[in-house]
Amino acid sequence: MLPDNRHGRSEVLLLATTKNENPMITAISRGFHINVLRLTDDVLALVDLWSERGWLRPLDRAFVLFMKENVPDANGLVLLAGALASHQLGRGHVCLDLDAALDDPDSTLSLPPDGESAEAIPAKPSEILSGILSASRVSGRMIPSRSMITSESMISNTVSEISESTILSGSGRMIPSRSVIPNAMISRAMWEEYLLSSPDLVVTGSGNTPMVLDNGRLYLRRYWQYTVEVANDIARRIELCFPVPDDLSSRLDELFVHLRSENERNKTEIHWQSVAAALAARGGFTIISGGPGTGKTTTVVQILALLQGMAMEQGQKLRIHLAAPTGKAAARLTESIGGAVGRIKLPDHIRDSLPTQVTTIHKLLGSRSGTRHFIHTKSNKLYLDLLVVD
Repeated sequence: MLPDNRHGRSEVLLLATTKNENPMITAISRGFHINVLRLTDDVLALVDLWSERGWLRPLDRAFVLFMKENVPDANGLVLLAGALASHQLGRGHVCLDLDAALDDPDSTLSLPPDGESAEAIPAKPSEILSGILSASRVSGRMIPSRSMITSESMISNTVSEISESTILSGSGRMIPSRSVIPNAMISRAMWEEYLLSSPDLVVTGSGNTPMVLDNGRLYLRRYWQYTVEVANDIARRIELCFPVPDDLSSRLDELFVHLRSENERNKTEIHWQSVAAALAARGGFTIISGGPGTGKTTTVVQILALLQGMAMEQGQKLRIHLAAPTGKAAARLTESIGGAVGRIKLPDHIRDSLPTQVTTIHKLLGSRSGTRHFIHTKSNKLYLDLLVVD
């Protein structure tokens, strides 16, 4: 038995360890973990270990320490969720999807990372979450599952009420009797209940907490605000309705004639690329989706040709820009757009007016070096009429 006062509190851990082993690290690396539903120290140790192995970024660890410093009695499961939400942000995901994290933790979080050795590997998120989840209540108290290590004080406090239904192993683990404690799994609602039990850290909307819970997704506040602003702008654009010529249907027939099957030409089957073009001509926001080889790029070029032709008939010329998230994606789109523009039968004056060069979003917006800010913002909008983003 060895006391752990690493973070200013003393708990006696009942662990069988070899000489010179740190019992906390031994517990975690073997897939065991302290009652993380209550003890924040144990989550901090887990986050430290994941950070040391490179599973989490130093920034993820710093965020957990920030929350612990500001809310010392924060629930361990809340801190763990915060670490995972920050981790997801580092992977390019704007939030932690609780359902996905519960259904398939390792794939959702990409932990452990690819190439991680199977030897001496720390506990994976799936093991941690399954240990948390298969807990049940006895007399209104949470009893750890068989994969949890408990403290000596918890044993003495609970042994009297669960002695008939629980076996205490030699290592100090409590192994609930299946007949009394069912193998229950946590639900999203249960996790949300724990998150919302820390109102200084998590709320469901506006406020100044570091995290926001919204429809089963846990966000860092700044990125929740970004998401809300983007969603509001998309909703506003969806409401826009531009005038179209009366002969739009005929224009679509002429534009897509070589791409339609016989049934589509006879109007006995729907030609979905034509539908997409019609919606794009009328609306202020359009999404073109489909798998590889379904004609997305061709459809986009046809839409650009349709809209540019309509504008040029009015004596105008649309300012069109093409963008992609990365340089590699921009290069691929430049090649595919250029090929489609050259391949599709178009009037020369329209073909010459269509852009084929794709830039990155950061370059388009004018990224300010060393900051998260851009030259073009809501108050300094891009000078264009139509933007295509792949």
